[in-house]
Amino acid sequence: MNPLIAESKYAKAVADIYKNRLRLTLTQFDTIIQFKLDSANRVTLFWKEMWETEKQTVIVKDRYTPVINKFFTPIGILVCVCILIFVLVKAIKI
Repeated sequence: MNPLIAESKYAKAVADIYKNRLRLTLTQFDTIIQFKLDSANRVTLFWKEMWETEKQTVIVKDRYTPVINKFFTPIGILVCVCILIFVLVKAIKI
């Protein structure tokens, strides 16, 4: 009797009757594992290449200084210097 054969891209099955018993042989192909390994290899190589080629940059934002601080800081320093000069002049004249 001729065997019954069923085949797909993942496995091959052969069934026949031998000495009044049904015999089934299933042979799986290694394409699934190989495909997954190839895919994982490609993904790993892609990310490794991206990591090595990308420049490691650090973005530092400028701190925001309000306009009022920009205006009054030099005036405050000038007032402090004037008071210091005034005190020194008074101390020397005494």
